[in-house]
Amino acid sequence: MKKKRILTLVTIASISVLAVTGCKKKDDVINNNQVNESVDTTNKLTDDEIDGADTNVDATEDGKTDSSDTQAGVNGEETTPDESTTNQDSSTNGTDKDTSSKDNEKSEIELPIYTINDESLETEDVIAYVSADTKITAEVIVDEVVKAFSANSYEVKIESVSQEGDTVVVNFKKDSAPVSGVGASVEIATLDSISYSLLDNLSTCKKVIFRVDGEAYTSGHNEYGINEPYITGNTN
Repeated sequence: MKKKRILTLVTIASISVLAVTGCKKKDDVINNNQVNESVDTTNKLTDDEIDGADTNVDATEDGKTDSSDTQAGVNGEETTPDESTTNQDSSTNGTDKDTSSKDNEKSEIELPIYTINDESLETEDVIAYVSADTKITAEVIVDEVVKAFSANSYEVKIESVSQEGDTVVVNFKKDSAPVSGVGASVEIATLDSISYSLLDNLSTCKKVIFRVDGEAYTSGHNEYGINEPYITGNTN
């Protein structure tokens, strides 16, 4: 009887242990399922967030690409005006040069004169340039002829130049060419160059008289009276 009771108690204890163990396992299973569901949910959210992040990254990259393309387009549009501006500047510079050249042409006029060829020692015609607003007078003409002489290393010194009616008087200095220091051919070429230049450029000039220091022209080769014309022209 005592053994039967002990056996019964052992059986009851075993059933209790099994029941407790079963409940614990069930609770563990439930808890594990909840944990797994929580993990799945977390993983799902994370995947969604990752997808969203990827979408944002793609959008950002697209935005950067579009922005880059737009910037490139803007730069492209700016390049054309720059090239146009460069062309315009070049055109403007060319126009300025043309205008400057035209202004120079307008600012000077040609004055045909005569000088002495430094090889043949004979008269030859050349072109002098004077300011467009210069009044062409006997003094201006003689001055340009003397400059042309000087360009060929031939120095002629003039005391004065004056015009009296239709007569131009050229007064040389005594101790210089063509009065002294030159041969007869160079002396005559000098007088011819001055005379021809005056007659060709002054319609009012009909006579040219040469003097030396206010007196009659006298050199080692030629002599002329104080009022004796060296040459006459423009008779019409």
